[in-house]
Amino acid sequence: NLDPNTPLPGEEHPFYVHVNVVSLMLCCAVIAVMCNASALYDDFNGRRLNENLWQITRQLDRYSLLRLHDGHLEVYGNGRWRGVKSTCVFHLPKEGEDGSLSVTFKIRPAVHYTPSGHVTSIFDSSCGLSEEPLTVKGQSRTFGFILTYPKYSAGKYKVCVGGKWLQTQQPFTQSIKDYDFLRISIGRKGGKRFCILECSKDGVQWAVLHSNSPPLHEAVRIFISSCWGAIAVDFVKVVVKGAVSVEKKPLPKSTEKLNSIPFVYAEEILKGDEPKLDGRLDDEIWKRAQRITLSHRIWTDAPITQLTTAMVAYDSNNLYIAFECREDRMDLLRIAHKDSSGVVWQDDCVEVFIQPDPTDQPAYYFHAVVNALGVNWDDFGFHARWRAFAHRGANGWVVEMAIPFETIGTKRPSYGDCWGINFIRAERPHSELTSWSPVRGGFHVLQRRCKSDEHY
Repeated sequence: NLDPNTPLPGEEHPFYVHVNVVSLMLCCAVIAVMCNASALYDDFNGRRLNENLWQITRQLDRYSLLRLHDGHLEVYGNGRWRGVKSTCVFHLPKEGEDGSLSVTFKIRPAVHYTPSGHVTSIFDSSCGLSEEPLTVKGQSRTFGFILTYPKYSAGKYKVCVGGKWLQTQQPFTQSIKDYDFLRISIGRKGGKRFCILECSKDGVQWAVLHSNSPPLHEAVRIFISSCWGAIAVDFVKVVVKGAVSVEKKPLPKSTEKLNSIPFVYAEEILKGDEPKLDGRLDDEIWKRAQRITLSHRIWTDAPITQLTTAMVAYDSNNLYIAFECREDRMDLLRIAHKDSSGVVWQDDCVEVFIQPDPTDQPAYYFHAVVNALGVNWDDFGFHARWRAFAHRGANGWVVEMAIPFETIGTKRPSYGDCWGINFIRAERPHSELTSWSPVRGGFHVLQRRCKSDEHY
């Protein structure tokens, strides 16, 4: 994954320690409940993807989607299989043992907007179980369901049993108002292996799509994925019986980190909790906000020595952005420009590129710059319409900014909106230019703009 919460080397972040401890406790609680009998694995009612339970399998590109919206997990792969796998591995019963794992998905089509229009088709989506560990080539056999194009399936479910796809006669839902319930049960009983795949329209009456006794691997993970379809999952339920054990085992980190577009959740600020904007980051919102690292050097492969982190939040009127800049040569800091009439970007500064509508207005963006004195500048000359503050310390400097949505040229984002954004730092003492998302060409090249989910 993208390691957005990696702290600066040599620096302790008590907040992250606290989160890690809570995360471990929550995961253990989930495992304990499931091992007792049954549990709701995830109802997707949180404000962001629960990274204790799920891990993204492939990073998003410009128009793909993976978000929590209206109590659902919504996934759109934009032509490549993207989605999530469970961080929990379910160890299946061995020969001579009895036990079973049953996983139920409640699904329907999602709505996703792309440059060519909106996607409401669930075609080319899938969910089920994938075997663990992977093969030498990084592949795994699957047990589950696929919803593919009518020309290939006549609008009916296909199922996969140990890697072999089979056609069924059960139509899958194609309406965003209707749900299908899918259930897969796998394990051993009376010394015999079994795998049963079922479908229901109400979660009560079930129809068997396929059953057999395939070879069982050591363990499985739950997966949800999409290629060209847009799938919404309302919940995932798990029933564990007998000799099935559960282990927390995160997936290996993605090798696509340098070639993909990351995303960050913008933390919502409740009324009365707005930050003071004094450049000190001691407000509650910055303790909750997701911290990302500017991990790419621009125009060079040399390592980064002066690290930078950024955070983003919002309230009903403003987008709030914070940068924390490590600097071991504060005596060489370049801070020549004292007001917005100068070339502020030639100082030690941070920059943010904000693209509020990457789908319908991909060429429009708001570019803001703040130097280490807190002097602000933007491409439109709206410097007086937004605020920025800086604080310089012994080992670095901090910037906080608040930019009204009206100044950006948009309205307050709705729940589920996804904006383009990138964070830049120009560090002068060591001549380091760094960014969050890789920059190809100049800073103003749009195709590498990152994603910010403004509803979190």
